[in-house]
Amino acid sequence: MRVDKVYKLSTTPLIFAGNGNCIKDLNKEINDGGMVLLWHPSWNISLKSIPKLLKTQFTFKSKGNKFIICCNSKSEYNLCKMFGLNAKLFNQNMHECEHEFMPLETPKVYDAFYAAQARNFKRMHLARFIKKLYILTYGCQGYTNDEGNDLAMFEPLIAHASWNKTYIHDKDKLSKLICASHCGLALSRKEGAMWASVQYLLCGIPLVTTPSKGGRDYFYDDHYVVLVKDNPESVLNGVNMAKKRNYNPEKIRNKILQKMIKHRYEYLDYIIENFLNEKSDRDQLFHFIWGSKIGIKKHLYEPKLDL
Repeated sequence: MRVDKVYKLSTTPLIFAGNGNCIKDLNKEINDGGMVLLWHPSWNISLKSIPKLLKTQFTFKSKGNKFIICCNSKSEYNLCKMFGLNAKLFNQNMHECEHEFMPLETPKVYDAFYAAQARNFKRMHLARFIKKLYILTYGCQGYTNDEGNDLAMFEPLIAHASWNKTYIHDKDKLSKLICASHCGLALSRKEGAMWASVQYLLCGIPLVTTPSKGGRDYFYDDHYVVLVKDNPESVLNGVNMAKKRNYNPEKIRNKILQKMIKHRYEYLDYIIENFLNEKSDRDQLFHFIWGSKIGIKKHLYEPKLDL
């Protein structure tokens, strides 16, 4: 699932799943009425989010549609329910594609890997003591040179790190970079559920993370997560701890997949019970949504082509 995109899960009835600012692609469908949107926030839901969500829910309902907020965390869910919003606890990371990220046999080159856009909330400075650091970055507008991305310009404290100069589209190349690292980093204090956090785990490397809001901790497990304090020394210690542990990549992958699959079936049960025929085949629907080699992205909705 991509940020701000929408996916068609069913034609009759018309059911979509989407993320962030995806509603812009559904203006016609909203006006026609009779559709369902299972919406995942791309950022932590807070009190400031509530008025806009209430307005969106009212707009959908007034046109005969259903707007379901798929919260990434229990605290988000409780907040939404407090204000009468139609919310369910369905973490977006269940949609990550296990066919695109997987363990690969490759030498460990980096101590840590961090997928982070050049934004202050990613707190790259917390990784400044990690000597062999790779940062997969994007969104570097204003921080480029003749070769491309220049993270040293954005954050001089991590100038020693390696990073991609241009955007990497190839998922095999991404998996190799992740698997060439002893662990993955998640250092923001607040964001959304952070797709990369589950990509690390699907590739079989452990996660070193600071406490956060936004739902990335939903699938955490003591077996593959090292929780550290919000300072560079603790982050370095967490990375060293992850390096010393004898992690089995397949066990990490299997554990996170078990959690994701269980959550997907809970999501399907909700859809079947509320919007489809109760005799619908769960396994068939599971395969339809996530079974392709690109997962749910196979169902990317492009309104101009679908009208």
